[in-house]
Amino acid sequence: MRNVLKFVRRDMVKNQLQVWLVLLLIAATSFIFFFIKYASDGMNTEYERFAETQQQEHFAFRPNLAVFINGDTQQQIISGASIPSHELEQLGFENLLQTYNLKLPDEEHQALSRLSGEYQFHYDEVKYKEIKEQGVLYRWIGDTGKRTVNQIYLAEGRLPASSGEIAITSNSVGMQTLQVGDELTIRGQSYEIVGRFILPDQIRQNKADGERPLYVLANPEQYALIDDIEAHYYSGRFQNGTYNGDVVRKMTEDARFAFFLPVQDNPEATELIKGIASNAGMSMIFLITLTLLCTGVFLIFLNRRLRLQQKAWGCLIAMGYPRALLINVYVINNVLLCVIGVILGLAAAYFSADLLIQQFQSQYVLPAFPKELGVNSLIIGVLVIVICFNAAAYWMLHRFMNNDTVTMLLARQKNEHVNFLTRWVSRLTVGLPFIQRVKLQMSARSIKMIVLLGITVCLSSILFILGISLNQSSSNAVEHRFKGVHYKYDIQYSEARLAQHNEDRNDYYLQKDKRLSWNGSSGIREGAKVNVLAFDGDSKWLTLVDENGKEINSKLKEGAIVHSSKAQLFGLQAGTSVQVLIGDKEVKIPIAAFCSNGDPAAFYIDKAQLTNALGISPDIYNGTFTNSPDPDPQQAGRYTMSSVESMRKEMTEQASSSQLSAVLNQILGCVIAVIMIWLITLITVEENKKNMAVLHMIGYTQREIGSMLLNVYTVIVVISYIVFTPLALFFVNYILKMVSVSTNDFIPLIYNVFTFGLVLAIILIIYYAVLFIARRFYMQPSYAVPIAAPKPPKRVDM
Repeated sequence: MRNVLKFVRRDMVKNQLQVWLVLLLIAATSFIFFFIKYASDGMNTEYERFAETQQQEHFAFRPNLAVFINGDTQQQIISGASIPSHELEQLGFENLLQTYNLKLPDEEHQALSRLSGEYQFHYDEVKYKEIKEQGVLYRWIGDTGKRTVNQIYLAEGRLPASSGEIAITSNSVGMQTLQVGDELTIRGQSYEIVGRFILPDQIRQNKADGERPLYVLANPEQYALIDDIEAHYYSGRFQNGTYNGDVVRKMTEDARFAFFLPVQDNPEATELIKGIASNAGMSMIFLITLTLLCTGVFLIFLNRRLRLQQKAWGCLIAMGYPRALLINVYVINNVLLCVIGVILGLAAAYFSADLLIQQFQSQYVLPAFPKELGVNSLIIGVLVIVICFNAAAYWMLHRFMNNDTVTMLLARQKNEHVNFLTRWVSRLTVGLPFIQRVKLQMSARSIKMIVLLGITVCLSSILFILGISLNQSSSNAVEHRFKGVHYKYDIQYSEARLAQHNEDRNDYYLQKDKRLSWNGSSGIREGAKVNVLAFDGDSKWLTLVDENGKEINSKLKEGAIVHSSKAQLFGLQAGTSVQVLIGDKEVKIPIAAFCSNGDPAAFYIDKAQLTNALGISPDIYNGTFTNSPDPDPQQAGRYTMSSVESMRKEMTEQASSSQLSAVLNQILGCVIAVIMIWLITLITVEENKKNMAVLHMIGYTQREIGSMLLNVYTVIVVISYIVFTPLALFFVNYILKMVSVSTNDFIPLIYNVFTFGLVLAIILIIYYAVLFIARRFYMQPSYAVPIAAPKPPKRVDM
């Protein structure tokens, strides 16, 4: 046993450079997996604990009283409120309730009882008042400690106990400089900030502005003093505490809900967990892919070492050592090598995971962002690497040890340099110069090396293309979002009114968070959340264009215009019939065209067609495109105003996270390419030691030897890139689509001739840089094995 261990360890010491490089590859594989898992596992656990402890809502909703109350009763209610009856026909009952702030508590309670009983959920009413001042929207809430759904989490300080005290949310970027004990002045009155809190449905950080509110928590007495119109909605949670997707889909198509937003469609609440799930999927893909790649490299090394030591192994077997013992000793050493590599990657991932955690901290708020590795992740990461490596090693060793002992003792090194590909290349290169012909034949002599190099080029291409798509898509998204936008301000009102013709603005009718549904290609009902935006198609204010830049506003007369991202994500086509539920009416309309600009979440439709389908006045509006920041004087209710400049700036700032991910992918691609090309170079050197020594003895320089023997795979690199580019594009497109669906943020594949050339140039630069360093390292005379001259015979005295 001891002698066998010494033999195996001497072999590893002799080939220590190979061992170190394989160890580095194992460490890199485990590092990538655990780097993502250290951040994802801890935040996933914390998010689930927070959502369960604070009873995060499963959906937000508001009952549609227009369905529960019949027409005659609606007329009586309108007459009792002294509202002209013709407005019921023009605006619709649901809009009238909001416009005139009508309260129908008894009817609403009956509707809630029927819905909650049928779908088995409990709910809380969420009341709020909004104040807009100096470009900031303040949303006041006063239900401290009374919630059973979306319970407030106190992150710092305490809850307000008296008038003049407030607490603010922790997710408002720009307000984070305000500390507990500071004062905040609103409408000329100063309030002491006594705490900061987190709402379970508002954990994504946003900049408080005229559209995204800063939540202000006051005690009930202070809340009652806020002189503004009170609005409300309901937060619902299933009674069994489990989110039921099938029931939620049924509820989204129920006309008895005037407004229904599942938590899965609320990015403010679930974008974090979707991002974590996406990262977890990516980490598994990297783990499996890189482990298989490492195993392939290891098998190439192991196969060469076993062939070179056939006689030594034959001697050990002939001396009586059991074959099983020899295999087990070798496998045990490999297990130790894998464990060391995994531990090194695990340690590096632990210290590096702070970078990923800090990125999440800059985008979301939670009580804590723990750095934690789940037991399942640890077991999966270790076992996948260890089992894959050693199962492959055992298979090769078992096959090798089954050879006859005599055959091993008398074995000669097979010349594997001549194969069908070498002969084929030899015939095709007859007319080329001698040196070029020899280099091409050398590059074709090992099919294993060609496959390994092809996999390296493919994997590096995937990472580089993925990084470029993430980087450019964030910039292109900003450009395309505002292309064709000819207004400066977008003002949205909380109440619907009848428009008066005004050349200085373009009014539209907006219905947010509506469910778009259609029959998929497999016959299954599919859907997506959209914002229905009905306008007259005036290109003076908003020009929608297709992928070729051609104006398509006129297509609104034929049907709806949908952003091209919906077509790519869900497979929608022009002419597809879709349905959208608005109030108690299901509007059916075909898709007329796809636009490449505008709001990706918008479902553009002709205003006259929509109002006709809903049976309301074509003059209704609750939003305006304008070049003036002043709201419509006839709109007395709340409004939010967004300037194109501020929206552009915010989107540009949000693009930084995608660009950071792009940089990480590109760095990872470089690391993998460097390690793999160095390994391939090492294999080439090991196979050509004697040739290098001969060339050195007859006077060739290091550069010439390197060019003749090392730099032989340039053609293989280029051909591999061309051949595997379609496969790389397929995987990148699949990954981007998976991420887009999980995060509800479309990331397109960006690839063109420039990208093709850029990625190839990067790979070739890495290839030549590694060869340059390797030539300086391996071309030393001491490294090449010189061919010793025969010793003269000893003189024998007679």
